[in-house]
Amino acid sequence: MSENRSFKLWFGLCLVFLMLALVFGFSVGGSTNKNLALTLFGSSIIGAVVFGGLFWKCFNDYLNADEAKDEAFHRRRRMFCIIGDEVKIAPEGVPWSHSQWFAQEDWTQGDRNLIEHVVRGFVLDDNLWFYVGLNFVVPDWAERIMLAKLGEVADLLKLSDFTKVHAGPKDRIGEGTHKYYGRVGDLTD
Repeated sequence: MSENRSFKLWFGLCLVFLMLALVFGFSVGGSTNKNLALTLFGSSIIGAVVFGGLFWKCFNDYLNADEAKDEAFHRRRRMFCIIGDEVKIAPEGVPWSHSQWFAQEDWTQGDRNLIEHVVRGFVLDDNLWFYVGLNFVVPDWAERIMLAKLGEVADLLKLSDFTKVHAGPKDRIGEGTHKYYGRVGDLTD
């Protein structure tokens, strides 16, 4: 998460707690003891800032842990895509998503929705996954293209004949596949 977004989140949380402090202070302010109302109001403001800060720190740490986990995953896998009739292979060890890779290569210049109609995927731990779009779908046309280009992808990525081929992932990377096709050696000639 960017520092700017983190600060906005923290500031927003402080404002929420400050509003609660105001409501609480005014509700007590209607009582006969004005000193008590002011003390509670001041304490509520301090509490709002402290609690907002602690909440922000915990939430930010949680989000950064996810980002670090995603980056480690991206660095371990090997990305590929098929644009037109050409198989493209990403450099090893990059921390990018497919969208970032496409932008880095300037492939999205003429087509901002390129990712929605290009077969793409990755290889990790002797498994190959392929899909289309941001929802990781596998339409019939993508399946035909991938299976036709599987030999070339396998050669370029130096995959073993035992690498498993999957369509997916279904919802989120690592949480299942739509379909298992078999091993590269059985699917290529």
